[in-house]
Amino acid sequence: MKGRPLVLVTLVILMIAFVVRVFWKHENAVYRTDISELSGDPDWSRLRQINSSIDVADFQQKLEQYFVVGDVWKEELSLNTEGLFDTNNELLYAFGNEGDAQKSRYWRTKEEIGKRSAEKPLDGIKITLDPGHIGGKCAKMEERWFQIGDSLPVMEGEMTLVVAQLIKPQLEALGAIVSFTRDENKPVTKMRTPHFRALAKAKVKTLELDPALTELYADKMFYRTAEIRTRAAKVNLRLKPDMVIALHFNAEAWGDPLDPQLTTNNHFHILVNGAYTAGEVKKADQRFEMVKRILEGTIDEEIALSHAFVESFKRETQLPPYQYEPNSTRAKPVDSEGYIWARNLLANRLFECPTIFLEPYIMNSQPVFDRVQLGDYEGTKMVHGEMRKSIFREYADAVVGALVDYYSAN
Repeated sequence: MKGRPLVLVTLVILMIAFVVRVFWKHENAVYRTDISELSGDPDWSRLRQINSSIDVADFQQKLEQYFVVGDVWKEELSLNTEGLFDTNNELLYAFGNEGDAQKSRYWRTKEEIGKRSAEKPLDGIKITLDPGHIGGKCAKMEERWFQIGDSLPVMEGEMTLVVAQLIKPQLEALGAIVSFTRDENKPVTKMRTPHFRALAKAKVKTLELDPALTELYADKMFYRTAEIRTRAAKVNLRLKPDMVIALHFNAEAWGDPLDPQLTTNNHFHILVNGAYTAGEVKKADQRFEMVKRILEGTIDEEIALSHAFVESFKRETQLPPYQYEPNSTRAKPVDSEGYIWARNLLANRLFECPTIFLEPYIMNSQPVFDRVQLGDYEGTKMVHGEMRKSIFREYADAVVGALVDYYSAN
């Protein structure tokens, strides 16, 4: 008993020291506008490790067709037959580089993987499933939650994990090596909102924004930015898959989550990395990731995979394509049907392998809402006059079918 007061005093001192250390450090936070939130300065020397067959004409064609909106990139980069240069005329990448491709990227193209057997068409292919968002206690904070009366709440983070858990055994039966970025409805990052309040305060001050938004920005730095960056580190440093499949459900504005507006709209599209805005190209880390993805051919594999996903989802779901507004500055069309769009999202930029970002179904459409209320089930049930699989199994079967189609084709 005599030792208990000493232990308590020690714990209190340690707690005070921790609080002082954490909050003193973050109270001196600096919000930089030349890089993305929670990013560091890029290591441009990594480009010299890339052995790319791309030439200057091919590089510029891909850059302008998929990756940039407008000509602002010319303020940050310049090209000639020798290489890619920055604003100080420093060589960033020499075309015809003799570097080792295996040091550059961990993922494999379809050609590098090679033909598999009919029984195991995905044998040895490493696939990471990224169930979008978090769900659970974070669902309301993420604004990925709504409920009508005493119905089951619609929570995107929980729904994507159900889909991932249905996909995994099917892919493994076909020989794939499957991993998750998360396997429960909890954050992967150890950081939380309080860690980012000082940085959010610095953001508000630097950008001359409404101070009332500070807590909202701190929340988003936790559940969006830190969470995705933590998953990306897990993918790039530990899992190192041949691709990431980012599972999401789409939505339209639903207003009050306790009295949501339902719609009859329902559609599907896929996002590959691209369509960097003027402000994004000016951020050094985003500019680096953009150049790296072009040189490593990531966009080529993403587009080829995406076409297989389009056909499989059309077959399973019969969903029409989603259309961005004409002349959108947020997205660029990739295919003629309107199913595949280039858009610069944190996840499909930071995962350094081909990333298929799926956006099927409108969660707050009446048909989808009704199907979500039925939950997961085997076989089929009558839904709006049609016999349908559970929405989760339909989604999962579309993903599996796309991968089988892609890797089985000659």
